[in-house]
Amino acid sequence: MNLRAQLSQVSGKALGLIAMVALAAVGSAQVAPYKVSRTSTATVVNSRNFSPQIKPYAGYYKEVENVFNFMNLPAGTPNGLTAGGINANLKHELLAGAKFPAIDSGGSEPPDPDLGVGPNHVIATVNVAIAFFSKTGTKQFERGLNEFFSAVSPGSFVFDPKCFYDPISQRYYVVALDVDFDNSESYYLVGVSDDNDPNGNWFQYKISNVVEVNSDKYWIDYPGFGHNKDHVVISGNAFGFDSGTNGVHYLALKKSELTTGAAATTQFLADTATFTTQIMRGPDNTTSTVYGIGLATNSSLKLTAITFNGSGVASLQSANVQVPAYTRPQNYVQSTGGKVLDPLDGRILNAYYRNGRITASHTIRRPNGTENASRWYEVNTNAFPSGNPTLVQAGNVAAPIGGHFWMPAVAQNRLGDIAIVYSSTSSSQAPGMFASYRKSSDPLGSMTGNRALDQSQAPVYGGFSSRWGDYFGLCVDPTDDLTFWGIGMVAGPNGGRWRTVVNSFRFITPTGIGPTAISMSEGRSSAGVLNDAKVSDNRYFSINSKPVQRLGEVASALVTFVPAANLDSGDLVLEGQAVASVAMNFFAYNWATQKYDYFGAGQMSTTDKVFTVKLPLVSRYRNSTTGQMRFLLRGINPNNTLRTATPFTLKIDRVAINGLFF
Repeated sequence: MNLRAQLSQVSGKALGLIAMVALAAVGSAQVAPYKVSRTSTATVVNSRNFSPQIKPYAGYYKEVENVFNFMNLPAGTPNGLTAGGINANLKHELLAGAKFPAIDSGGSEPPDPDLGVGPNHVIATVNVAIAFFSKTGTKQFERGLNEFFSAVSPGSFVFDPKCFYDPISQRYYVVALDVDFDNSESYYLVGVSDDNDPNGNWFQYKISNVVEVNSDKYWIDYPGFGHNKDHVVISGNAFGFDSGTNGVHYLALKKSELTTGAAATTQFLADTATFTTQIMRGPDNTTSTVYGIGLATNSSLKLTAITFNGSGVASLQSANVQVPAYTRPQNYVQSTGGKVLDPLDGRILNAYYRNGRITASHTIRRPNGTENASRWYEVNTNAFPSGNPTLVQAGNVAAPIGGHFWMPAVAQNRLGDIAIVYSSTSSSQAPGMFASYRKSSDPLGSMTGNRALDQSQAPVYGGFSSRWGDYFGLCVDPTDDLTFWGIGMVAGPNGGRWRTVVNSFRFITPTGIGPTAISMSEGRSSAGVLNDAKVSDNRYFSINSKPVQRLGEVASALVTFVPAANLDSGDLVLEGQAVASVAMNFFAYNWATQKYDYFGAGQMSTTDKVFTVKLPLVSRYRNSTTGQMRFLLRGINPNNTLRTATPFTLKIDRVAINGLFF
């Protein structure tokens, strides 16, 4: 939720305009917890006891004007840094995986979708529901958040859920906010699964997050939610029940307590001079620091480090990181049918951490234009606060003139490749969900153009407000640490109310690689060297055939490749010639059986002919230790009842693997 809400089923005071918060640097001074306490033990809830398991939810609030659209960041120091952009020379192609509808609108707006992906399941949250799915899209559970957390007695206004799967503790985590404006109460509702299957027991906590300063009380909005190897951290913007703001507040929790349902040690910290900090997620099981990232000025980010001493006491430090300057996004973006959509504002929307680097994303104004674009960053933490964080790269993903990209979420896989998902619309294109991608070896700051993940089912978004978002979710599959899973919002049918959709995808890059060795396997004699078989240049590696009983004349070559470890699939390509009666047979060496398996054939020609044969399953024919793949290329001029085969020369001009590399 953001700032003001029009509520039904919630009576009481109306929320007025809330004062702007100045975004200034705190510096590197340590900030200790202002409150440390312990909650009671968790309430254990078994999701299998809900009946029915799948029950549509009813929303009960909508969000209206986002006053932070009018927020202006402090001007930063000019630094001369520039951001990269879409690079048309990047040939990475989207390889779609599982795709399925998640949760549809139950009346609340906007959906605020997020997801967590484990070994066998996907959980999704929206305003104001939670659902579990198999990884092929079978819905196994769906309830409203009030019902899901009913055992810990939530109030009538539960909102802004977030969720993730933690591959370190192998658990699912969910948080939602719970505010009672009449009685000035505000809570975190926290749920943790008892194993890596969300179906079953959950440990649930209700933790007060009311901030009291000089008799003024503040509630928490727009959470960040993430973790490191030992701790879970929740962040949120503090807003007065009557008026005013109090910066960003943090709650640090121990995984060891949450995952057993024990009484949770709660440590609260504050940074009263910032607004919206997103907490890192990711598979890193080494760092003891929890990093958060937000905006400092219009040319710098604010990296926050929450560290823990030997007694487990938390402290907070922050430092600014210079980035290419940007202009805040447009308040509204033009969509189809004359509809304008509210893209929230320029705040940081998510953060992902691995190998000492944190990636983050937000919406900006397209440079030298009026349309909105998606901006992403990669920052080297340099083990801050031990070292000073530095910018590695930044990039803008922008639509053609007249189009808008906004609401990006970013993640990074084990290869260091980065993907973002985001919304896109224009006056002629209904809102869709798209992805862009870069390999770690690509030029810094560059990304592919947009690749479609999902399109709206109605020509125009027909929600009762113009709000869109307020965030999307993106993570990496823990089973291969390569595949990306995203969730986002598009317009649904029947009036265009929102729906959410889950997409899994990888990006693959077509590349040709040559052999590392070639030799005669069968024949009288051979001529030529390896380089003769690498390039189509009419220089040949040639083999003179020999007679083989009951077959005819045979010439065969043994070819070895050592393709990159990230070969996904591809084709074996052979360019060569022989007499027209020669049949070419293709075999791949099976390292398990230590035999050659047949996988294709073709007829030769007296002039150069190109054969493209689909490679068999890469994992079966790739040596797990050396990475080698071996192929037998066997030409046969057969005997038959009418003739005895004549000798021939097999001439190989080029042999290669045209592969798809992730």
